[in-house]
This record gives sequence, structure tokens and C-alpha cells, in this order.
Amino acid sequence: MNKRKLNLAESNASIIAALIGMFVGAIVLVVIIALYAIGHEGTDFKVLPAYMYLAFVITEGFMIAGVLLYTGFFKRVNLFRLFSFKKGFEIKRVVYLPFIAVGAVLLFAPIAELFVSFLMLFGYQPAAADMSADGVAGFFILLATGALLPAVIEEIVFRGALMSGAKKRGAFFAVVYTSFIFMLFHGNPQQTVHQFLLGLVLGWMAVTTGNISYGIILHFLNNLIAFSLVYAPIGEMHPIARIAMYAAWMLVGALILIPSLKAFGKKSGESADGAITNKGNFISRYAADVKGAVKRAYAFVSQKGTFKTMSAAFDLRYAEEQEPLITAPGEAIPEAPPKEKIFSAAAVILILGCAAMWLLSLFSGG
Repeated sequence: MNKRKLNLAESNASIIAALIGMFVGAIVLVVIIALYAIGHEGTDFKVLPAYMYLAFVITEGFMIAGVLLYTGFFKRVNLFRLFSFKKGFEIKRVVYLPFIAVGAVLLFAPIAELFVSFLMLFGYQPAAADMSADGVAGFFILLATGALLPAVIEEIVFRGALMSGAKKRGAFFAVVYTSFIFMLFHGNPQQTVHQFLLGLVLGWMAVTTGNISYGIILHFLNNLIAFSLVYAPIGEMHPIARIAMYAAWMLVGALILIPSLKAFGKKSGESADGAITNKGNFISRYAADVKGAVKRAYAFVSQKGTFKTMSAAFDLRYAEEQEPLITAPGEAIPEAPPKEKIFSAAAVILILGCAAMWLLSLFSGG
């Protein structure tokens, strides 16, 4: 296998391979259910905890198998050379990940709930997913199969294979595009907003550090919180009380998430305004991070051409490292290679395929 990276069309094709793998996995799961029914008449395999665990393993396993088959067999590219687990990894950054996970859930959940309420105006009825485990042992099996396994495999697939080619159009595009595909790929209208916003955070971490290990940990923590909330349902509430609760969630979530992301992204000892300092206690440094974040947000929204300005700044800061251009005196500097086409055939097929999954789930009621 060679050491080259995938281009954007190939990265899109790798996700199509993941979709095909999931489809094959679904067929395998149907066959298993049918075989179980033959020897256990009157028992629905789908209501057993073992079905849920097996469904996670088969879905994720066939997904990564499809990507590995495409990249390794057809393209002769080592998938695990497209990203790093070790580059720039710092234990002290891991400390911020639980705060980022909690802040993201608190901030994103009310927005996601608002989106679902909007869909319900048009007749959508969200399905109540039973993610409860059978006992303590079952809970840990659920964490392994439904929280840890998807975190590892989906980060390899989206922030690894897909982002590898998407980054050739710039880091900003890579983060937004991978988040969009990540959102549609799950095919669940209830998760649409949360998956997109979480994808932005995961993508930002990947391009900031060049490492997907942080994303795997954050992804796992997000899944862990989601499963834990099954055991603490909100229940029926007065609409005004629910609005007040969600407003409080968003406020607390923003106050946790924004400074935590800033602290995660900055170098050791760097303050909110870019200066290097280790002075002050935790409260003063936290307040400085909040103040700095608010100032930058205000400066950002007050600029003209916000999208282009953000894209250019982001690409400049997090552009992939390239070999310096060394030319002889009088020799012309070679032109930069053209950017990859966004809407290749693979991209169109991928987007339509993922969108079809999402729409199917929408019209089938979740």
C-alpha cells in the first residue's frame, strides 16, 4: 500500500462504501433474526438486550469493513495513515473533554428539541428508542458496543477517511462538510441538530490538533451522557417550565462549553487574549476566557463578509503543513495545485444516499 492520502472524490466514495457496508450488515441482522425465530417461536428477538448489542456491533463492524475494503483493496491506501492517534496528544487537554461534553449536551439539546418540535408541526412523530440495559453487566456491554465502538469507528471514518480528502479544500470546508455528512449519515431526524453541532466540535478538534484521539474520547463521553439520560427522563412538564429549564441549560452549557473549547485549543499557558501567563487562580482565568470569547464573538459578527473572513482565517491557521517552495534565482514559483471539486459524482451519490436515509426515517416516524 502507498502512503498517499485520499482526494475528495475518493473520501466521498469511502463513505459510500460505509453505507454499502451498513446495508449488508442490515441484511445479516435480518437473517440472524429469522434464524432465531425458527428455533424460538413466540419470542421477538428485537426486544432482547442481546439484539441491541448485536445491532451495534454489526452496524459499526460492516461500516468500517466497507471503508477498509475500498481504501485498502481498491485504492491501495492504508486507512490508518490518513490520521493520527498520537500526533500532538497531550494528557492535559483530555481534562477539558468532560466539560466540553457536558457543555455541548446542555447547549445543543434544547436546540435539537426545538428542531424536533418544528418537524412535529408537519406530522413527524419521534420514535421512543429503548436504550436501557439489562442490569449492571448489560449497562457496561451497552457502553462498549453502543458508546465506545461507534466513537472509535465513526471518528476513523468521518474525521479520518472523509476529512482526509475534504481538507484539500481547506480546513473550514472540511469541518463543515464532514459535520453535514456525519449528520445525514445517522439518518435520525431527532439527532440531526445535535449531530451536526457535535460534528463541528469534533472536526475542529481534529484540524486543530491533527489527532482524532480527542474526538474519540469526546464522542464516547457524548454517547455515555446520552445513555445515562435514559435513566433520568424529564417527564411531563408545563410548557413554561420546560422553556425555562431549556433556557437555563443553554446558558449553563454556553458558560461551560465556550471557555472549555478555548482552553482546549490554546497552547499551554496561553491566556484568552493570546498572551502567555500562568498567573491568577482558576476563577480569574475562567472569567478571562469568557470575556475573551465574548469579545471575539462580537468582533466576528460585526465584520463584513463574515463567512469568507472566517473561512480564510481558519484555513490560514489550520492549513495542512506543506514543503516550502525552494526555487532558484529567477525561477518562477510553481502554482498551487487546484482545489478538489466539491460536487463530484461520488459527492452527489453520497449526499443523496444519506439524505434518502434521513428522509426515510423522517416519514416513517423516526
